[in-house]
Amino acid sequence: EISSTSSTADPFKDEILEAKKLYPSINVLSTSPSTISVNYNRGYNCVYITLTIPNEYPKHPLVVNIDKDTVVPSGLKKQLEKKLNEVAIEKSQQSSNSAYQQVAAVWGCLVSFLDTNLAIPIDFPCGSNSVKCQNHVRKALGKDARASIQSFQQSNSLHSYFAKAFGTVPVHEASQQKEKQQQASSANKHVEPLDPSPALEFLS
Repeated sequence: EISSTSSTADPFKDEILEAKKLYPSINVLSTSPSTISVNYNRGYNCVYITLTIPNEYPKHPLVVNIDKDTVVPSGLKKQLEKKLNEVAIEKSQQSSNSAYQQVAAVWGCLVSFLDTNLAIPIDFPCGSNSVKCQNHVRKALGKDARASIQSFQQSNSLHSYFAKAFGTVPVHEASQQKEKQQQASSANKHVEPLDPSPALEFLS
């Protein structure tokens, strides 16, 4: 976090403070002597960027990289990254005072690009025929969607939570532990069948 009492001897810190005043919606995640990591949220969308500070800043421009995003199309992401770097280069070629405004210029370009580009949805993409929705679900589930769904069902099912609450073992875990249970004769764990009636009776 950048302190509001930064010294005027460090114009770069002052530059970040001024940029934060101009664009309060930009979230500064981390700073170091050589990088600044920020993100910007627009509805469902969130874009993370890193600004790398060259040794001879501001004569040399900031280097901007898009680290990750939610549903910005890949082609549009490349276009945005190119545009952000062009803005930094343009500012670095101006007078010394203007050159120290690269951070604000890059952040302003990011906000403007995301807020005005109709190809970037504000809300979560939905609809059975939505390609963006399908791509987002594929990305969330990973390469093996079936295994991801089964794993989530097992670890987050109501049956699993009740089994843990009562100190028993869910059936899917019991099958995996069968060999271990056979080897460990002293095992005292009771296998809870998939029968919700005891839990419902307990809650009634």
